[in-house]
Formats: sequence, structure tokens, C-alpha cells
Amino acid sequence: MAEFKEIGGDAISNFLNMAPYEYWANAYFYGDQYGEMCSSLVECFNSWIDKERHLPITAMLDGIWMKMMKMASARRMECKNWKSFLCPKIEAKLLERTNKAHSVNVTKSDDHVFEVDTEKHKHRVDLLRRDCTCNKWGIDGFPCHHAIASIHCKHELVYSYIEDAFRSTYFSSTYSHGITAISRNEICSDGSDKV
Repeated sequence: MAEFKEIGGDAISNFLNMAPYEYWANAYFYGDQYGEMCSSLVECFNSWIDKERHLPITAMLDGIWMKMMKMASARRMECKNWKSFLCPKIEAKLLERTNKAHSVNVTKSDDHVFEVDTEKHKHRVDLLRRDCTCNKWGIDGFPCHHAIASIHCKHELVYSYIEDAFRSTYFSSTYSHGITAISRNEICSDGSDKV
């Protein structure tokens, strides 16, 4: 941040000092990010359809349609083999954070608030608000190791504090309906390229 201010000079420093933190700093953003960040969904989509977007309109639409059909089909097949409650990458993340949670000391403040001591820092976890002062839970929507340690201290299931979006059933339901293949004859019954 210091380098950014140095390069931008007073104009950047003044702008950042006046702009509310939630508009430019992840730690203060109040919405759910679920661990995903991109500067623009349009940028992401355009990079995904890089070859198709330079084609004539009907060929571009056909190409995007096929790409989406293949992606949805591949993801539908992939999740049929999942046996875990959470998506595999998220299950691995949970295991990693659970292992890390064993190295902290937890003190219960009340039914929902805990103080978690690590070797270097103290953090406050509020399970009711799903919040930790490390801000990781707020940034990626997934309990940090401080929260997991607090949940264990309360003798509750960590899964009950994990957003539905991370569950394998939720992922599976997203791709449960295929994208229907359409023949060119269905699009243009007169054989023209009219849309």
C-alpha cells in the first residue's frame, strides 16, 4: 500500500483517505465473497470465450453454447463421484484449518463469543455473527482456524457454520440440469443466419 501511495502521490493518498474502506479493502467488505475475487465478471467471461468472441455472431453463440454444455456436463459427472459433505477442495481446506485449530488456546467469553490465543496474536470470535477479528471468515465465507477452535470448544459441528454454497449437494444441484443441445435447424428453420 505504501508503494501504491508513493507512486500515485498526493492524489492517491487523498483518494484513499477519503474513500470508505469497504470499497477498496477486502478486510472491510461486508458482502460474501466465498473466496472468489475478480476485477470484473465480464473480464473473466471474455477470457473464457477468447477464441469464440472473435467469430461471427452465430458461430460465436454456437461456440459459447457448446463450451457451456461441455463444462456443465463435466462438472455434473465430476460431482457424482464425490462422497464428502463439502466439495473436495473445501473439505481439504476444512481439514487444514482443523489441524491448525489444535494449536490455539480458546477461552469462552459467553455462549457465542470466544477469545483465541495463538503464539503471536489474540483474536475475538463471535459465532453468532460468524465473525473473527482475523477477518478471514468474513473474506472467504468459510470459518478460519480460530472459529473452528471456538466451534469445537462449544462442542458443535463445524459443518453447521459453513455456508450452503460450499456443500457438495449445492454444487451438484447447480449442474443437475443439462444445457440442451440445439441443432442449427431449430435456430434458423429457413436455413438463414437470421436471429
